[in-house]
Amino acid sequence: MPTVLIASDERDDIPNWVEGYRAGGWDVVTGTHNFKLCAAQFDLIHHQWPEELSGWRVPDPAKLDEIKTLLAWWQARTRCIFTVNNLYPHGFQGNPVYAELYSEVIRRCHLVTHYTEASRRLICEEYPAARDANHLVHSPFNYERLLPLQRARGSRRSELGIPEKDFVVLIFGALRSWEEICLIRSGFDRANIPNKRLLMAGKFNSGGIGVTRWQRRWRQFQWEQWLRRRNAIVHTQYIPEEELFRFFDSCDAVLVPRIRSLNSALPAIGMTFGRAIIAPAHGSYPDVFTGTNNLLYESGNPDDLARALERMAALDCAAIGRSNAQTAAGWTWKQLVQSCLSAVGEIPIAGPR
Repeated sequence: MPTVLIASDERDDIPNWVEGYRAGGWDVVTGTHNFKLCAAQFDLIHHQWPEELSGWRVPDPAKLDEIKTLLAWWQARTRCIFTVNNLYPHGFQGNPVYAELYSEVIRRCHLVTHYTEASRRLICEEYPAARDANHLVHSPFNYERLLPLQRARGSRRSELGIPEKDFVVLIFGALRSWEEICLIRSGFDRANIPNKRLLMAGKFNSGGIGVTRWQRRWRQFQWEQWLRRRNAIVHTQYIPEEELFRFFDSCDAVLVPRIRSLNSALPAIGMTFGRAIIAPAHGSYPDVFTGTNNLLYESGNPDDLARALERMAALDCAAIGRSNAQTAAGWTWKQLVQSCLSAVGEIPIAGPR
């Protein structure tokens, strides 16, 4: 049985890759520690987030040299794949050290894969090393493994204290910047929608480069006060996978408030659960929504977000959600993995480029 090392310890998305490889008859090992040990033989190495190789921190020169040596060592011995999730780590757009790390991962992998054509185009624009790489654009992905965890399908609004007549907008997961907070507040306030309601299932990461402790506290206070005045339903505790459906099944639409990100798991989760999506018109989002009735708004523009919210409130969100579920059902992990294997299998193992 062939064996793949997925060089990641991430716990949310990696199980999907594991199931995809296993469905194709592969044995799967995970972890950055196994990548660094160089103590076993693998038929394939699959990278996801280059920054994880440096412990999710900007690597110092010694750590960067160590990672470069490891990447070259594995490249000469087995096939290596890099799946692009971001152009840079969150909050480090344009960081020169991370740019060097990403470039090295690209150079040392036999295949670079993408969820959309936009991802391929943007990575080639940002990194000269990518222009000579072998690329594969495969389908987006779904969260089909979560569907069996739905104990009872249908609205759980009564459990959350939300009237059925409300138009419920779900924001799920961490908010990464104060810009996202400002976008949400302004866009939601400017949307002329009767009985609009915000369902916030996640936390605001009020930190960031150059943000003082007092700024973090003040921003957190402002955000909490705004949520309270809007009578938002707020859940900030960790949500286990078996409880996700309670939030997605109880909303009309899922809002993606990202400002600069290339990808997000939110459309995949929301579409898997049969929800309508509102997302910014940048990065991979327009490609993901091609042929669907989901809505896009101008990135970072609260007025355009407000208009998108109003348009969505006037649509048949349930019908859009049903169509989304059918679309997402075709984005299987088994098929995605097979696309990667077919592409990389045609590329000979070579020494350093």
